[in-house]
Amino acid sequence: MKTDKTFYRKYHPEYNQILKEGKEESEFENMAPLGGCLYETYGEEVDHVLNEGQKNGFKNVWTVIHSDGRSSAWYVVAGWHFVNRIGYLITKEEWQDGNEEYKF
Repeated sequence: MKTDKTFYRKYHPEYNQILKEGKEESEFENMAPLGGCLYETYGEEVDHVLNEGQKNGFKNVWTVIHSDGRSSAWYVVAGWHFVNRIGYLITKEEWQDGNEEYKF
C-alpha cells in the first residue's frame, strides 16, 4: 500500500485556498487537517473543489475517505467520491490511474 509520504512527494497537494486567505504562510500547515490541505465536504470549500475539478475532469481532485474496516484508517483515492468521504484534496499534478489510493 502506498503511503501519505509518497502521495505528498508525487502530487504536491495545495493548501486550502479558502482558508489561506488573509493568513501568513507560517500558519498554512495548521489551518486545516492534512498539513493545511484538506477541503471540507460542504459550503464554500466544496464549491471551490467542484469548480477546480470541473476544469480538467477532476484529474487533480482526490477524496479522503474513512475505512469501514477495523483499522479506522484514512485513505486518499483518486477522483471525486461521496461514500465515506471526510474531505477533498486538490493537487498540482493530475492522477493517471483512477484506481490509485494511499493510506494516511
